[in-house]
Amino acid sequence: MRDLLLDNGWVFAKGYGHLAHGYVVTSPRFPGQTVDQVFIGQSAQSFPASSRQQLYVSVSRGREKAVIYTDDTASLRAAVRRSDERLTATELLGR
Repeated sequence: MRDLLLDNGWVFAKGYGHLAHGYVVTSPRFPGQTVDQVFIGQSAQSFPASSRQQLYVSVSRGREKAVIYTDDTASLRAAVRRSDERLTATELLGR
């Protein structure tokens, strides 16, 4: 682990006690776990896998704050309007 240098010149020492490094952590990988703040990165490339339920799981990991970073806000909003609720066989055939 190394010191973290920010673009504004600030440095977080490697022993700083309030940062937990999770460079690529998927929210379903840690069910039931929460942290104070979550930072969610969703690029347009991930929108086909995005849904209302997926965003809820990601946002609900933060106790105090959740920040979402995206390169296309309007398309992300459209993507999370979709539901990926799993259907039973009967429900699927009924459609």
